[in-house]
Amino acid sequence: MSSHRKLLVLDVDNTLVHTVLLTGLSDYEAGLYRDLLLRTFPDSSCFRDEDRAVIVPRPNLSIFLEFA
Repeated sequence: MSSHRKLLVLDVDNTLVHTVLLTGLSDYEAGLYRDLLLRTFPDSSCFRDEDRAVIVPRPNLSIFLEFA
């Protein structure tokens, strides 16, 4: 048996991460809101090709991943 453990987590109901879509905003408003999210949630990230979507991890996600 391998000493490497693997865990697959399917987050089908946005329990672990949440995606904020910045549609319907002007470019300026979307940029401000995106920057605010990235500063407020340092573990957040943007989709590589889409600057109007921000992936925000839920509180304590890192603790969950360390435990698992």
